[in-house]
Amino acid sequence: MTEPAPSNPAEWRQWVSSLPPSELENVYRAYSATAELRTLAQAGTDLPQPMADPAPRTSPSRGTVHEFFGWREVKKWILVGLARRGGTASTTEIIDFVLANIKDELITEDLEYTDETTEPRWRNRVRWEREALAEQGYLHRGPRGIWTLTNKGRHLMGLP
Repeated sequence: MTEPAPSNPAEWRQWVSSLPPSELENVYRAYSATAELRTLAQAGTDLPQPMADPAPRTSPSRGTVHEFFGWREVKKWILVGLARRGGTASTTEIIDFVLANIKDELITEDLEYTDETTEPRWRNRVRWEREALAEQGYLHRGPRGIWTLTNKGRHLMGLP
């Protein structure tokens, strides 16, 4: 297990140079993912408007799973949506924001209702990705209907 990264630039360079190539690649990927999140969170103030049900696509491959951001990068869009709203938003606001950002990737199967719930499969997947973020410590678990970044989530997104 590698020690935590130091905070000053000189120690950071020394620490990075001491990593084996396999760990260096992981550190780079995590750093790149964090940079992408922060850039997206600060990109403009124009928030996507809620969309009507998207037209189904039938040609793309099945749901892609990103190494850090999960199914169709939903975790990324949850975090970005919350960061653009100052760290707290209603479930509806965030789900609408996620839909606006993944609607072009949805296929017919994603729009079908699940056997267990009364909502489309894509919306159910967003809720599961939110649960994963809560388990990882980036989101608080309550109150119902409100999604809020934890201190860890705020730090990741570059919020005070």
